[in-house]
Amino acid sequence: MSLPARKAQRWDHPFDPAREEMARLAWLAAANPDDEGLRLQAEEARRQAEAEVEELLDLGIWHGLEDKKDRLKKILLHDTRVREFRKGEVIVREGDYGNSAFVVLRGSCRVVLPGGEGLSAAQVGKTPRKKVGVLRSFIERIACRGEEVRDPATLRRTAGGQEDYVPIFLQDVPRVISRNRTVVLGEGELFGEISVLGRTPRTATIFADADDLPPPEDDPARGPRPGTALLEIRWQGLRDLLKADTGFKEHVYRLYRRNSLHQHLQATPMLRFVGRGPELRALVAERRSNVLFTERLGWEAFSTTLLVGPRDTAPLTFQLRVANGPQAGRVLPLDPSATTIIGRGHDANLQIPTDQSLSRSHATVRYDGDHWLLTNTSRFGTRIGRQVVRRDHILAVNDAITLGNTTVVFELTPDARARMAEGSSAGAFRLSGIARTPAAHPLAGLAVYSCSAPALPDPQTRAALQEQITRNHSARNILVFLAEGTRQQAWRWLLPLPDDPGSHQPREVVFADTKPPTSLLEGLVRPLFMAELARHTEFQSYGEFTWSKRTQEEREQGVDWSRRAQQEPSISAEGSYPNGVILVRSGFARLSQRYDQGTRTISYLGRGEAYGFEEIAHNWRHPERPVQYQRSLTALGYCDVLFIPTAVVESLVLPSFPAAALPPPVAPRSTSLALARPPRSQGLDEALIEFLVERRFVNGTRAMVIDLERCTRCDDCVRACASNHQGNPRFIRHGPSDGRYMLANACMHCSDPVCMIGCPTGAIHRSLEGEVVVNDATCIGCSTCANNCPYDNIRMVEVRDPRGNLVLDERNEPIRRSTKCDLCFDRLGGPACARACPHDALVRIDLNTPGPLARWIR
Repeated sequence: MSLPARKAQRWDHPFDPAREEMARLAWLAAANPDDEGLRLQAEEARRQAEAEVEELLDLGIWHGLEDKKDRLKKILLHDTRVREFRKGEVIVREGDYGNSAFVVLRGSCRVVLPGGEGLSAAQVGKTPRKKVGVLRSFIERIACRGEEVRDPATLRRTAGGQEDYVPIFLQDVPRVISRNRTVVLGEGELFGEISVLGRTPRTATIFADADDLPPPEDDPARGPRPGTALLEIRWQGLRDLLKADTGFKEHVYRLYRRNSLHQHLQATPMLRFVGRGPELRALVAERRSNVLFTERLGWEAFSTTLLVGPRDTAPLTFQLRVANGPQAGRVLPLDPSATTIIGRGHDANLQIPTDQSLSRSHATVRYDGDHWLLTNTSRFGTRIGRQVVRRDHILAVNDAITLGNTTVVFELTPDARARMAEGSSAGAFRLSGIARTPAAHPLAGLAVYSCSAPALPDPQTRAALQEQITRNHSARNILVFLAEGTRQQAWRWLLPLPDDPGSHQPREVVFADTKPPTSLLEGLVRPLFMAELARHTEFQSYGEFTWSKRTQEEREQGVDWSRRAQQEPSISAEGSYPNGVILVRSGFARLSQRYDQGTRTISYLGRGEAYGFEEIAHNWRHPERPVQYQRSLTALGYCDVLFIPTAVVESLVLPSFPAAALPPPVAPRSTSLALARPPRSQGLDEALIEFLVERRFVNGTRAMVIDLERCTRCDDCVRACASNHQGNPRFIRHGPSDGRYMLANACMHCSDPVCMIGCPTGAIHRSLEGEVVVNDATCIGCSTCANNCPYDNIRMVEVRDPRGNLVLDERNEPIRRSTKCDLCFDRLGGPACARACPHDALVRIDLNTPGPLARWIR
């Protein structure tokens, strides 16, 4: 006998538990069309939910969906929920895998950044996951029937797969803030999208930072309300929003690319010496900060002298002087409270009617309270030196401004120059300009000044001088104080650094010339170098995001695996000029080399690994013996890479490397390739590397590898798996093999789990510990995950009730669910298959890099 049950649909399980009641009433009303009371309840519940959605429509972040409001309403109704948090309550934890993003609706959140005291596991409520006990495991083993058993009631209506939420509060929030680097996120800001889009762990812990609100006036008995409210968007809703709204998509990807770029560069081993090398310490010790900023960072050198001193010192005055043409020598003092127009029109303050190459209003000069700004207002253009002024440009003393055939100089007035000459007698200090960032730089407006004196000014004076520089000249600045008598230096800086949002506060380091401290390099020099590196880094993508479908098609068509390399997208070719370093950002890439009439695989590269660095380092050290790329790089499936041009590597990366850490010179390849020794990668031979790469097994983080020479086919592993899963083993002990090693058909919990792509309800997801698991409550049996898996490691099974009857849907068809290896995530001791093998012939192993497998084989 078979029992009927309604088959689950995409929109059956709203993300918001409060809307689950709406969905339940709608289902009951549809099942009982004659019940008028039930129908009215369902309509009222839906009206309330839609009223909440109407408020969300006014957020102002759905710019591209004005003509798709019905679609947007459906997404907001089913794939979002509003959550409230009290001050100190943890929202997301670093290291957890996330399946949703957040938008701040009310209040604020605080992000805990690396570099401080950090938060302990106990502080953020991380406790070991509850495992199934020995007694329960024994009972399940006795009672197992060898069938996928479900309660039909849970198949008709479920709780939407929502986990019980237990709030976690940080204790002593002021202490957490004072001992950690943090940044505040305000209303309208989005976070969590990196984890969602990349299927990666959360990169930071975030907690609510707003005080509670007073109770509503019409209901004071409710008590204070949480101060922070967030709109949580589960990943399938975010996916649909990205498809529907191109503006929202561009905004999300811009944040994703920007944030993940800095994190990726910081974690790349090849860049560990950037901004920290001995050469940079030597430049600071030798007082050659001009070389540090102009030659190493590539900033503009500029010459200016500022007089700053006591707070009652009158501000310096400036003028424009015509340097050539019929009006050469004409001077116009600048008024800080007015905008000065330069041109040949009657309204121009500095009118030059004889220069027909000028526009009537060619450019303007104004003071914004921090800087004197030059703005081009002519289609003929304005230049300072060779630089074209496209928007507001911060002027420095003695800048020569070219407008048509006329040159105008921005300079100090004679009175200001006299005060500069007499400045020392008034207790003032002279600061000389060293370098400044270009106009298009992310840190545009940053200027570096140096001040030499017999002794360092006291800390209060240094702070006062920086305050005046910030107020009158450059809001972003670095001040270098040099003491001639004591041979000391004091560096003060005020600038927002990309990896340090808390750096808007002034910082200072004082040290002796001979011992530049690590705090200076880590707090200022390295962040500046990494920001410059990020500015020149390019994003590139190769292959298809849905590469698993092509893999399945080729397998069904019987395509020879050895031909795959010829069809893979080329990232870089052997023998070409080394024009940059390529860093794998996500996915995998094949490293191959020409051999006889074909190619052979040398190794494969995963996230964070680099290609081309050895060749560029060789050419930098031995320009008389240049080499080309020694290997080819192709994308395995879908691969995101970062490209750093050679010139940037040579100016920012290689000079920071200690000589002993540089890679050895590249030896020319043997001309007799047929006699070349077969390559090995960390102990794995060529054939095994080819096997892993061709079949994309390098994607697995917990692949099941079986040594066929040790395996006695006792099937203890299969029985152990079955005993933990109602008598149903979650893997098949067969699969492709290379020599003595077989990759069994068991879920590998991939680094890039393509099975998650397209799941309409998000049922297949990463757990907080990283396993790829299926939420049975929200699985609708659509087979998307099974079809996407390129390894045939997910099976669709028919489910039965506790009496053994098939459970049927409304069309009288069996209801199916996806099943796969779950790594025994809720069992003591981990995967039962590996523990049960009496001959140590089976291992669950990470294949993202060759090392773990090579060590197990040895």
